[in-house]
Amino acid sequence: MCAAERGDSRAQCDLGNAYYSGKGVKRDIAKAVEWWRKAAISGNAIAQFNLGIAYATGKGVKRDMGEAFKWCFKAVFAFLLSADNAQAADN
Repeated sequence: MCAAERGDSRAQCDLGNAYYSGKGVKRDIAKAVEWWRKAAISGNAIAQFNLGIAYATGKGVKRDMGEAFKWCFKAVFAFLLSADNAQAADN
């Protein structure tokens, strides 16, 4: 069992990216979206953004601007929180 299958959100996001680009695996955008969704639900901001863009463009999923906004908003919020946490650690 690989790290993505064990629930590692970074590995899930990376696997989604691999399926999207076709690097190391056969290109499959629907599988990319599946792995991004798993990582996004776990709070991975990059996967949340990728999933939002997939919904906005209709790649791998039915185009849905409400879902696109939801996932992109979650990504921005997660990035802001991580920036705040990094700044607090520096102080």
